[in-house]
Amino acid sequence: MAQKTEFISALHEPEMLHGTIVRSPISRGRITSLDIPRFPEEVVVISSHDIPGSNAVRILHDTMPLLTHDIIQYTGQPILAVFAPTLEQAQVCASSIAMQFDTLPPDFEQQRIFTDSTVSHGDADAVLSETEQVIERTYVTKEKQSSFTAPTGALTIPEEKRIIVHASTQWPFHVRSCIGEVCGVQKRKTVVRPTAYSPNYGEKLIYPSLYGCLTTLAAVKSGRPARLIDRYPALSPRVSVHRKTAFNAQGDPVAEDILVTADLGAFPLFAEEITEHLRAGVMGYIPMDSYRIRVRTTYSSNPPRYHFDGFCYYAGLFSSEAQVSAACRNLSVNPAQWRINRYSSSKIRLLNGAAMKPAPVEELIQRVAAKSDFNRKHAACTMNQIQRGRGPSFTGYLRGIGISAGYAPNGFSRNYPWEKQYSVMVRLEENSRLSIHTSLCNSGASYAWKQTCSEILGIPKENIEIAYGDTSNLPNSGPHILSRDIAVITPLIKRCCESIKSQRFKEPLPIVVKRGFKAKSHEPAKHFHTFLPFETACWAAVVVEVEIDSISFMPEFRGIWCALDCGTLFDENLLRSNLRTKLLKDLQITVGERITQEYMPKIDIQFISRGSSVPLSGTQVLSGLFASAFTSAVSQALNTSITNLPLSPPDILSVLEDQ
Repeated sequence: MAQKTEFISALHEPEMLHGTIVRSPISRGRITSLDIPRFPEEVVVISSHDIPGSNAVRILHDTMPLLTHDIIQYTGQPILAVFAPTLEQAQVCASSIAMQFDTLPPDFEQQRIFTDSTVSHGDADAVLSETEQVIERTYVTKEKQSSFTAPTGALTIPEEKRIIVHASTQWPFHVRSCIGEVCGVQKRKTVVRPTAYSPNYGEKLIYPSLYGCLTTLAAVKSGRPARLIDRYPALSPRVSVHRKTAFNAQGDPVAEDILVTADLGAFPLFAEEITEHLRAGVMGYIPMDSYRIRVRTTYSSNPPRYHFDGFCYYAGLFSSEAQVSAACRNLSVNPAQWRINRYSSSKIRLLNGAAMKPAPVEELIQRVAAKSDFNRKHAACTMNQIQRGRGPSFTGYLRGIGISAGYAPNGFSRNYPWEKQYSVMVRLEENSRLSIHTSLCNSGASYAWKQTCSEILGIPKENIEIAYGDTSNLPNSGPHILSRDIAVITPLIKRCCESIKSQRFKEPLPIVVKRGFKAKSHEPAKHFHTFLPFETACWAAVVVEVEIDSISFMPEFRGIWCALDCGTLFDENLLRSNLRTKLLKDLQITVGERITQEYMPKIDIQFISRGSSVPLSGTQVLSGLFASAFTSAVSQALNTSITNLPLSPPDILSVLEDQ
């Protein structure tokens, strides 16, 4: 059985070529001239003319060019790839290539609508026009950029009858598919071996497929191994959520009009799935007879923005919970108690009326409220806010506390058609040796997989192995995103083991069982009302307390308290450590600066189990809830409504100066 590989940067081959990409320095325009000098024979230049197959890299329904021929659609768009015996030589050769451009005028920079989808029920306009209490806010989540925790790239080794591609990819079968379409190499002659990679934000979803195509073109053209490692960042879509909510005399929301716009850049990818995640994220947990949710995805001259630690669900959840907190400020009510009063532990319903499984939401809120002393601190900060309103904005301490609660899904929506094509395999050998086969072989969830198999079959964990292989001997388990390794792959492995258990003493060894994912799809426009868009969900509650430094205007985090229902817990300490690391990354992105030790917060994480046998990941729900609790805390501290993220010290200073 193959062993776990190293990072792509540690792999070397004799006579290997090193590659670099020549990218566009302009955002939109046309290449008018391209002057490539006469390089030494060992230097290989790859242009769009060297592509024997399609120059369009396919991502599900969508495509984007591998190398542009003449039209430039975003800054950083690949134009050429240069390979040489050393990386330094490749970079020197690339810098000697002269290019000239005609740029398009600014009016071509405007966004254009790619998809536009609306679901509605009742007459939201009539209720909003007839109701006196209406809260209207626009929440903006600006683009985020990935940090590099491991190299991203590919290494292609040409052999007589096949090519071997090592790639730091979350989606090895997509790499193989792209190489087949772009490079004209048959799939059966292409073997993709995923290398090790660390947790990431999305740069290893699509980019390794592009790099695999470029290294394959160079390897075929030169007859030598070719490696390319690049640091082009993954970017998140810019999301704007405009919410208009009507409240009755009792302070209950009765109607809502929501407009969501997501800028996906020059080549919109995963637009349908992003729409589903955003629509679910903005719904909230209070059912209404009248609502309208419109989600638009748009083109722009920005680089492609698609997956960034999820498909924008966190941006929708942020807006939903921030709107609740804004309503509580307007109504002068305790936001923790207001939420508890509208949850029902036995029957939770979403805005569209869909019923969810029982969840200990009230307990989650009560736990973080008690641990953080939320009620007392919220009352004290409110009094300070009133007193500060009598004097200059800069007087008194600027302290606030915010709370949020909600859920986030694990995996794709029920409308994702390719999920049904993915599978895992479990094989029982003699001497109680068990192997787990999945293309997500670099997953950190392997401890959960082994424990699941051990509990069902009574096999020691040391007898259970994860098969580290390639696309020639592993099943296609789909992309390693959206916590699918925890919430989707683990239950599939469980089903495989249960089948093996029923056959174990009846059938000869080895016993091999393969299981695939099944999901009920729906048509959003026709069946949205009362339909639950995801299979599983993780619930959580978060409290954030901040104080604004009076000199640096940096938010000082006095504490972050979290409570989550993550279903079955296989390793509580490891999960707590992973979630803490994730929160610290979100925190740094949220404030737009690197957090120094003096601003490092105290983070308290608790777990509650409702007895679910399905393990769930809490990373997505924490991202959205942290964002909303943070903005609510800063809103209270500054005595204004904060609706944009990230929020840097200059932004805070600007708010204070405007008061």
